[in-house]
Amino acid sequence: MFLDANPAFLRLFKVKDKAALESLTIMSFVPLKSERNVKQLMKLAMEKDVVPSEKLEFHDNEDGKLELTAQVSQVKFRGEDAVQMYLRNASAGGGGGVDPTTGLGVGNILKASITQTQERSENQFLGVWIYLWLENYREVLQKDGYKPAEILMHSVAETAQRLLPPSTEMARFTDDALVLWIDGDKEQAITRVQNLVANLDELVPENIGRLIHPHTFAGMQEVRKDSDYEDLIAKSFRAVRGLALGQGKDRVAEPAAADMSRKDERRLNMINKLLDNNQINFLYQPITMLEPDGVPRFATRINILATAEEMEEEMELDMMLQLADRYGLGRQLDRLKVRQFCQDVLSYDGDQRHLIGFLSLSNDALNDEEFPDWLANQLKQTGIAPQQIVLEISLDGATNAFSGLLRLAEKMRPLGARVAITEIARFDEEIKEIFGRIKPDVIKLDMREIDTFDEDEEPRFMEAIKGYAEEHHATLIVDHMESPAQLSRVWPYDLQILQGDGIVPPLANFNYDFSEAPI
Repeated sequence: MFLDANPAFLRLFKVKDKAALESLTIMSFVPLKSERNVKQLMKLAMEKDVVPSEKLEFHDNEDGKLELTAQVSQVKFRGEDAVQMYLRNASAGGGGGVDPTTGLGVGNILKASITQTQERSENQFLGVWIYLWLENYREVLQKDGYKPAEILMHSVAETAQRLLPPSTEMARFTDDALVLWIDGDKEQAITRVQNLVANLDELVPENIGRLIHPHTFAGMQEVRKDSDYEDLIAKSFRAVRGLALGQGKDRVAEPAAADMSRKDERRLNMINKLLDNNQINFLYQPITMLEPDGVPRFATRINILATAEEMEEEMELDMMLQLADRYGLGRQLDRLKVRQFCQDVLSYDGDQRHLIGFLSLSNDALNDEEFPDWLANQLKQTGIAPQQIVLEISLDGATNAFSGLLRLAEKMRPLGARVAITEIARFDEEIKEIFGRIKPDVIKLDMREIDTFDEDEEPRFMEAIKGYAEEHHATLIVDHMESPAQLSRVWPYDLQILQGDGIVPPLANFNYDFSEAPI
């Protein structure tokens, strides 16, 4: 049965659209004389890494005869094993639309195929475009002549057809380049092109008369529903020329997404991979009192379960959270956090009803209009009282996602939840205005910044913020305590509630004795 087919297949075999393939199989286009060979090819594809191509007879949907060269390989399609078949004209050669050296079409054929797919597809991302430049084509042309140069180009095209997915559409573009279009996963396409360039470096074409390897550069661009063909050529060509002139080691200019750098995109893919593999969970940091009151208070802290090798790239947690927030994954992390917290509370052997959870929320979650209703529903379904929840919003979130914070407060406060503003280390007019509108129930002080205050600045700030908290009945928590030595800066102001790795580090569960003093 057909899983997918590209537009070129539909045109060649005169099939109306992909929907029409649902009632057909590949054998619907195979005459009796070729049936055994096609079945054997597909069987070999599931057993071997490389299967030689074979010239076979097919027929189109209107019984027109087709002489095609078939190449097959085993692939993963939506998580399942499948066979991918690449078909090309067995008599390719000559003609205005076909390059006689490689048997490939010319660039305009690829342009038509992309345009047709853009018109028919509802997807925004349609694959990856590659401009593969054979840098030493002109050198061979000048030193050895036209025929050796064409042999070199033929070897590049043949290797590309062998190593790239059979669904890859490719064409010859000018005398020293190929243009290719690979649909499917972008990261896989990048890996395949890098592998192609590396293999070409080792290749020694025969009949040139001297030892020479094809030396290639590849410029890659995303093909999107609104991509312009000429723009794809121009950008990928400039990328290739930039690599060649830069004299660096890089030979493949990887495609960046339209709205982010390639580095950010790799990091974002890594975060998605961690989420898919369930390698992100949350720890609980006890919030303690110098004079214990026995109330269990815990703040959530993100935890990565992947090894350094699995992470592929070093990235600090703060940077990871900022990136997730910027590109729409913050709300996903926060939903995961809420679900885990609810499950852990329900499985807690201690006094569940008095446990208080401080749940930090991202700007992205605040900007999600559905999040407040979703959160309220989660608490209702699990039976956890909203009074047990303190929703932590950073000062940055209160500033840059203010309307979302108001929406959240208006939904959750009437139910009994409280709102905390965190990372406070100043008390200027801007902070006073935010506090005046939000009226935080909890204020968390950032000791990382307070530690940098001079002798006069610290008491002014501490007395002002403490005065506000007392007047408005807000709870003050001293956060980011990195050392017990910092207590000397807390005692003069009689601040009782503390949080930080220097007091009690995060735990995997709620097993902490709040009846004892932390120091």
